[in-house]
Amino acid sequence: MILFDLLAIFAVFSPPFLLGFAWFYFFSRNNVSQQPKWRLILGAVNFSAVSVLLVIFVVKFLRNNCNADAGDWSCVIAWRSFAASIMRLAPLLLVLSLLGVKRTRVLAFISVLAIVFDVVLVDMMA
Repeated sequence: MILFDLLAIFAVFSPPFLLGFAWFYFFSRNNVSQQPKWRLILGAVNFSAVSVLLVIFVVKFLRNNCNADAGDWSCVIAWRSFAASIMRLAPLLLVLSLLGVKRTRVLAFISVLAIVFDVVLVDMMA
């Protein structure tokens, strides 16, 4: 039980830091000059998509005013729909992260997994 709690705490707070380090490595001079152009383009698309996904998740989470005790289950249904769309989008983002720029692939991959884990975690709380 404690292991699951530690994993949840790590998953909740890690995506912004992981993406920050990934963006830093993406724009480092050594990394940009040695990569093929198609990898740079895929890396930029991947980081942009994952960053937008993180922002959407945070905004949706903060606006989630659910009162299921009073019989209002509409927000739970809306979150389940959101979680399902994120789960369907995750394989594409994981493949994009593997095709991206060297030294950023692992960070992007773990960021996507952490965001998906956060979405599922909030879904389980609802």
